[in-house]
This record gives sequence, structure tokens and C-alpha cells, in this order.
Amino acid sequence: MAKVLFEVPHFAYSLRAQTRPNRKIYCIGNGLRNAVSFRFSEDKGKLAENLVFIELLRSGATPFYWKKKKEVDFVVKGPDNLLTAINVSYADAISAREKDGLQEFAGEFGYRMKEMIILTKDTEQVDGDITFVPLWKWLLSKNGLPI
Repeated sequence: MAKVLFEVPHFAYSLRAQTRPNRKIYCIGNGLRNAVSFRFSEDKGKLAENLVFIELLRSGATPFYWKKKKEVDFVVKGPDNLLTAINVSYADAISAREKDGLQEFAGEFGYRMKEMIILTKDTEQVDGDITFVPLWKWLLSKNGLPI
């Protein structure tokens, strides 16, 4: 059976807590997503987020999302049990909510954090503990996972 839709569970260390919140749904390909979705605009941000999901899967990661007051698009637990938090913002003017979500997550899991990344259109910089990386550069990195 071919998998074309994937559910991404909420990140929590408790299985019970993982199953409680709503799950996010991603598609195996952006072409399929475009063919069957109903949209009013180009939706480049959603396409970029779906692309990041596909790359995380391809690289062998198990992506989660996290949400409290703010949201983190992807949480990946590495082999060292440290966490990488990733937000996708396919723009050069990064919204404060992208940083706020990562900071809120770090406030809860800071002792387990490896890094916090915002994937952007072309912005590359470091702002405190957050690294901004252009999506194209992240995709061309070693195996898709942050280095």
C-alpha cells in the first residue's frame, strides 16, 4: 500500500500526550498536494513546509510538531536524544511568531535542545540561539538534517 498522506504527531515524551492534540497532515509530494488542494493563493509557505517534511522523512528522521501558545513546525530527536526545533518561513521578512515559537519550545525543553532553526527564502544569519538558513542551502546540506 502506498502512503501518500502522513500524520505528524504532537511532540511529547508521553505517548498519551502525543495522541491527544490534533495531528498535522502532510502529502508525499507537492504536485499531488497542488492537484487536490483548494487554495486562493500560491501558498509558497505551505509548499516549503511540505518540502521540509518530505526531506526529513527521506533522511530517516521521525518529525513531530509542537504547539502550546505558539507553534514549532518540526521537532526532530537525534540519535543523541537531543532535540532540533525547525520553523519554516519561506520569506525574507521573518515574523516574530517564528522566533517566539522556538523560544517557547526552548523554555520547556531547553536542557534537551541541540539547535533551533528557521528555514527562510534567502536569509542567513544567527540571532542568539536561533540560526536562519535558506531552505535551498538546508536541502543541499549533507543529508537534509541540520548539521
